[in-house]
Amino acid sequence: PRGRTMATLLYLSTLFVTLEGCSNFLMKNNYFISARTMDLNYMQFDILAVPRDGTTGLPKANKTYGFVGWVPRLGPIHVDRYVVGGMNEKGLSCDMQHLPNTVHPPKSKTLPNIAASQFCEWALSRFSSAEEVAEGMKSVNFIESILIKDQHFSVRDEVGHSLVIEWIDGNTNINIDHNDDGKTGYGIMTNQPPYQFHIENVKHMKFKQTCARTALAIPGSFYPDERYLRIFMFREGMPEPKTYREAVMQAVHVLNSITLPMGTQMGTDADGKSSEAGGTEYTLYGVIYDHKGKVLYYRTPGNQSLQRIRINDFDLSKGAKELKLHSESDLEWYVDVNAAFKTAMPMPPFTA
Repeated sequence: PRGRTMATLLYLSTLFVTLEGCSNFLMKNNYFISARTMDLNYMQFDILAVPRDGTTGLPKANKTYGFVGWVPRLGPIHVDRYVVGGMNEKGLSCDMQHLPNTVHPPKSKTLPNIAASQFCEWALSRFSSAEEVAEGMKSVNFIESILIKDQHFSVRDEVGHSLVIEWIDGNTNINIDHNDDGKTGYGIMTNQPPYQFHIENVKHMKFKQTCARTALAIPGSFYPDERYLRIFMFREGMPEPKTYREAVMQAVHVLNSITLPMGTQMGTDADGKSSEAGGTEYTLYGVIYDHKGKVLYYRTPGNQSLQRIRINDFDLSKGAKELKLHSESDLEWYVDVNAAFKTAMPMPPFTA
C-alpha cells in the first residue's frame, strides 16, 4: 500500500540522514584488494545477488552485469533500489559514504536524471571499469535523492583504478585515483572534508616527517581526517605480501584499525545534535573486496569471522532469480580446532 511505502521511506530517511563515518581503502600490491567499513546508527542489511536484468527504474543500457550488493532492511522488507555497496561480476566495486553539505545539480532537461541513491545500482549493473563509469557519467545527471542525502561514492576496478565522485556546489567532481602516492590519490576515502583536502593532508604529514626532531604521533581518533591518515600510515608500513592469504590478512589488519566498536566511543564524527549523540554509531559491517578474483569477505559486529561470497558461483544470467542473505544470519562465528590437535612428542627428562 502507498501509505506503508511512504512510511517506510520516511523512516529510512531518518536513519540515512545520520549516516556518518565510513572508511574505504585499496591496498598497495598486485592482488588488488580493497576494503570498507559501514559506520552508522543501527540498521539491518540484506546482501543481494542481483542478475543481469535485475535492476529497474534506470535508463536502458546496451550491456548489463550481475552483482552482489548490500541494501537496507526494515523488518522483513529489503529496500533493493538503494544499493549502498557491492561488487559486480567484472570486479568493479561501488560504495556509498557520507559527505555533509553535498549539493547536486538541478534536474537536466537534456540528460536522464537519476537519484543519487541509485548511483551504485547504476554503476554496478552497467560498467566493468572505473574508466567506463567516468565516461558513462557524461550521459546522465545525478540529482538529490529524497531518501539518502549528503553522499559521495567510491568506485574501484580489477586493475587498481578508482574514482571518488562528489557533488560540490552543484558541480559533479569525478576524482581519478590510481593509488600512486598522491599524483592522483592514495587509494583511500573517508568522509568530510571533500577528497582534495585529504590528499593535501597526507602531503602535509609527509612534510612533517622530513623535519628535524619530528614528533609525529599515529592519529588515534575516529574523525575522518585521522582515519584517513591512520589507514595511510599502517598500510605504508606493511611488507609486500608473499601469498594471497597474506594479502587478505593485511587488509584485515588495516580494517581493524578503523573499525568502530559499539557503545559510546570517543572521537567519532557523529552529529552531536542527532540520534548518534547517544553513542549508537558503530561499524555495522566490514567488507574486503578481491577485485581480481571477484570474491567478497565480510564480517559484522555479531560475527567477526570472515564470511566468503564468490560471485562466480552465482547464476547471474538474465532471468535468474534474485537471491538474498541477511547480513546477520546465524552463521558459524568460530572454527572448532579440537580435531586439529595431534599427539605431542614427550618432553625429554630435564637434567640440571
